[in-house]
Amino acid sequence: MIVTTRPRRTKTVQYAVLLGYLVFLGFPLLWMLSMSFKGPRELVQLYPSFIPEDFSFEYYRTALTEDDHQLVRNGINSLKVAVVTALLTTMIGLPAAYVLARRKGLITRLGLGWILLSQM
Repeated sequence: MIVTTRPRRTKTVQYAVLLGYLVFLGFPLLWMLSMSFKGPRELVQLYPSFIPEDFSFEYYRTALTEDDHQLVRNGINSLKVAVVTALLTTMIGLPAAYVLARRKGLITRLGLGWILLSQM
């Protein structure tokens, strides 16, 4: 009986490629997070480091306390707009999807084609 390790090797390569891709996608987010904890002098260094030398919450403190809590207010407004938009889209899209699923004909095919084309 011959046992091959090809599928296992293929899976390992797939996971390695996926891990590399995730690191590629996640690095800018980690870089921004690292930069947010640096002091003003460290931000403009010629050779930046990934780990902050002078760990500081200064920018977070400024954003959350100064300017009359404008950041928090803007976040709440954005959340309200997102919830209302999601509800309206669902209320309009659900009946439209039901009609497109139940009816057959030229207009339905054109409507589905238009929807798919607009998503490209």
